[in-house]
Amino acid sequence: MQINYLNPAFKEDFKKFLISRGVSENTAKNHISQAVLFLEKVNGKLSMLKEELAQEILEFFNSKRVYSSRYSLRFLFSFVDLKTEFKTNFSKIYEEIVKEHRKIFRQKEREAKRKWLTKEEFREILNNLPYNYRLFFQMQYETACRSGALVNLKVQDVMKREGGVVTITLREKGSKISTFTLSNTLSQLLLHRIQNKQPLARVFDFGYSSINNNFNDASFKVLGYPASTHYVRASRLVHLLQEGYDIETIKRVAKHSSINTTYRYLMDAGVDVKEIVADEKVKWLYGDNSDNTNSGNN
Repeated sequence: MQINYLNPAFKEDFKKFLISRGVSENTAKNHISQAVLFLEKVNGKLSMLKEELAQEILEFFNSKRVYSSRYSLRFLFSFVDLKTEFKTNFSKIYEEIVKEHRKIFRQKEREAKRKWLTKEEFREILNNLPYNYRLFFQMQYETACRSGALVNLKVQDVMKREGGVVTITLREKGSKISTFTLSNTLSQLLLHRIQNKQPLARVFDFGYSSINNNFNDASFKVLGYPASTHYVRASRLVHLLQEGYDIETIKRVAKHSSINTTYRYLMDAGVDVKEIVADEKVKWLYGDNSDNTNSGNN
């Protein structure tokens, strides 16, 4: 069976199908991207033979880091079943393949489910952003603050200290007020940004939906799927861990009230044991059972 995935009408029809299934526009963009990549791999031809289709699906899945690939293919085959004149039930065949190889799928999904960016990925995403947005995410990365708090930063909350260093005051969750000190380079960029602005004016002239959409678009170009602004904060904390900083230091940077929150935060980010420095204090976090024989007594 041949599918003309290069036809713009295919993407538009598939998008309408996804939205009719309750998928958001940003998530639909990811699913469409994954579906097109799979169809490119098979040159638009879907095999009627289960064994051949299974081989193509497993090869595709093993080559991806995107957590949602399995769901993207599920939507694709449901869409094909809806549109095709053939009686082949691709959705049923696909579910059988997933069931038969579920250990492979689960393992790959665990590996793929990381919610942070490497330094190289983050730099490339910044290069795909307009200057003002790039400055915003440089500030978020350096401070590891929440983007929702940073977008509301006002000029009066920026203070120049001795030596040209700048501190910013953010109003975060639950009326919590946090102060962050910026590097010399970022201090100068921010001072230039607020020059001639009134004290009550906002530093950035855009809202949360705008920064989220821009980051989604830039990460989509780099990664092949849209990442959220939350990845920036998580990336900073993971990078600190990789660089050898202890959990207490990371907790202070994240402004967490409890160290348990920091542990959970890093686990939720999907930290990969292979990419982390050896640290006795956090070994248990990465599931290395061979070195955790006494973990039950902690």
